[in-house]
Amino acid sequence: MKAEKLVMVPFDKNGIPIVKLINSMKEYAIKRIVAPKTVLLSGADIGGVQNRLDFGFAIKNSFKDSLSDCDSVLILNHEDRLKRYVYNCMEDAIKINKRIILLFEPDEELVKLISAHNPNIVYHRELKHFEIHDNTIQTLKMETPVVFIGGEFSLNSTNEIAVDLTVAFRENGYKTSTVCTDKNLLFDDNFFTVPDILYNNTVGEVEKIEKIKDWMLKLEKAKKPDIIIITVPEAMMIVDDSFHAGYCVYPFLISSAIKPDYFILDASYGKNKDYYSKVSNHFLHRYGYSVDYVVKTNLFIDYRLSKDARRLHYSYISAKKITEEVKQDVHEEVKTKSILYNDYASFIVEDVILKLS
Repeated sequence: MKAEKLVMVPFDKNGIPIVKLINSMKEYAIKRIVAPKTVLLSGADIGGVQNRLDFGFAIKNSFKDSLSDCDSVLILNHEDRLKRYVYNCMEDAIKINKRIILLFEPDEELVKLISAHNPNIVYHRELKHFEIHDNTIQTLKMETPVVFIGGEFSLNSTNEIAVDLTVAFRENGYKTSTVCTDKNLLFDDNFFTVPDILYNNTVGEVEKIEKIKDWMLKLEKAKKPDIIIITVPEAMMIVDDSFHAGYCVYPFLISSAIKPDYFILDASYGKNKDYYSKVSNHFLHRYGYSVDYVVKTNLFIDYRLSKDARRLHYSYISAKKITEEVKQDVHEEVKTKSILYNDYASFIVEDVILKLS
């Protein structure tokens, strides 16, 4: 079958996971990735948004020039400030009769545009959350192994790790269902978003836990995966009273609804040797499970500047500066790999299989 050629727009700092996911799908071919000049300049590799090594996909700033060599335009979820930019891109695509796939819910202005050109504009998976109307669930415990991926901070790479892990499991012949916090990833029919009830302030915590548990059981029954991967929403650690991350309520609720069989910590850069074992012990007491594997990123949090500025101050350490660390495993009590290591997910999958066998 001939692969459908895609132009993706607008790429931003959160776009790496969806690029990786689509690049693993044989039925699609990424021909162009378009971003505003404020994100990256033409010719720059997409890895530049996080100071990473090259991924092999160069950015284009001109959307019009990118349309000639594609079958469809994939409009990604985006920040509000890019609404006008996205509207203009859609108008350009409509003029030359290109098929448009939306991965976000349009506002009123876009709805009018869509209504006038409906045959060429589609909502992928109808933009709905996964729902099953099944009242026969009686199992109190999930039978499918569950892998959690959680980050120290909300500025994490959990969705990227989830994509890499999903692809690695599939390459090993496993069927996966992945619950994430990135709506772009719904492009893959085996990715799902965390139920909205988690964020509903009018619902009590006990009811949230019960509803989430019920939803997960229904997902397991309907999809029958070999393994379920869940990205834990928001930060799992409190820095101090100034940066309390909502006191980690969402991770606590998810962890109360279901306990993982394996937990991966998405960690920032620059921690000392004993840090991960202390965090693992902390998680065991707070959430009921310890850390099985650490994926280190090049995200660096400057605590001193954060306190002075009263906001989380961060940067991405150049991947070129830490390649030596990537080449070797650091001997620590908790197993670690760097996200910059090309095959890091394969090592984790091997360890998951070994632990759960």
